[in-house]
Amino acid sequence: MRTLCLISFALLTALAGCTSEATESSAGSGALAGHWSQHVEGGGHGMTLEFDSASDKLMVHTAPAEDGTHDHLSGNYSVDDKTKMVTVNCELLGAGKGDVWTGKIEGDHLNIASGETKLSFHKGGDPHGHEHK
Repeated sequence: MRTLCLISFALLTALAGCTSEATESSAGSGALAGHWSQHVEGGGHGMTLEFDSASDKLMVHTAPAEDGTHDHLSGNYSVDDKTKMVTVNCELLGAGKGDVWTGKIEGDHLNIASGETKLSFHKGGDPHGHEHK
């Protein structure tokens, strides 16, 4: 009986290790991790997406207001490391303006859309270049 319990424990431990690795992969521990700055036509500063590589959490630094401050939003995301398809669950542009965004990573560029609204980002940038509200 003791041997059966030890074998069961070893199998459960091995399965837990596999599940943890799969979760990290689906959380985007590769190409998506880090900061992504919004491409704004005509220059200027847009929002910055900050993807946590250790979880599925996302922090958004909204575009700076006229006084230089910005807000923060939070959400979650998933990415398929093989196809580079991304889903972001967050009201990036405010309530009623899309809360699920889908798209794809293409090198250092991320393009996502919700309905007809499309947003483009490039990898890098510092979200703390302006004051927090």
